[in-house]
Amino acid sequence: MHRACHIAADAHQLRNLGGEWQFDAERKILESVDGLVEQHRQWKERAIVKKAEELERKVGTAPNLGPTETKDFLPPGIELLSPWPTCPATPRDLNTLGPDQFLDYPRLYITNAFYHTLLNHYNAIELMISLIARPMWEKPDPHRLQCAVDICRTHTAVGVRPDSVTAGKIWGIYLAGVAFGGPDAYPVCF
Repeated sequence: MHRACHIAADAHQLRNLGGEWQFDAERKILESVDGLVEQHRQWKERAIVKKAEELERKVGTAPNLGPTETKDFLPPGIELLSPWPTCPATPRDLNTLGPDQFLDYPRLYITNAFYHTLLNHYNAIELMISLIARPMWEKPDPHRLQCAVDICRTHTAVGVRPDSVTAGKIWGIYLAGVAFGGPDAYPVCF
């Protein structure tokens, strides 16, 4: 996140140059972002992370653990055919949802809260990096949506304990809100 914030500040300065420098600025920004993405995604290749991932997969709890998983996180009845999913035809009553369930998305069962907290930080950094490359909050982005939903599902499943509220978690929730983009970009489904 530290490197992402520095690259974001540099990108902001480069974009403010304007004029004839704009094309070169965007090229430099994307080169920086590409390197950052490559280094960031190496975290999931660490042996300890792969071991934690495998343990969570065995009990069927892990959100967003691979780039090929794109639809498993959606609630029943929602298809990702357009850039944003649409609400199901028959909304569920909020009273039928569990207190540890995020909206109508499948409940997340967590065996290792520490690992999932780290995964939330990972997803928050993914969101931050995507905003450096494409700082358009109002544009639908399925990858941002998946990261945001995973952050919210994990946060809901872990819950709030006196020892669990950190600036990193708050930052992740903030970035998830940015990814949802408000009611005009992503209608909240119940």
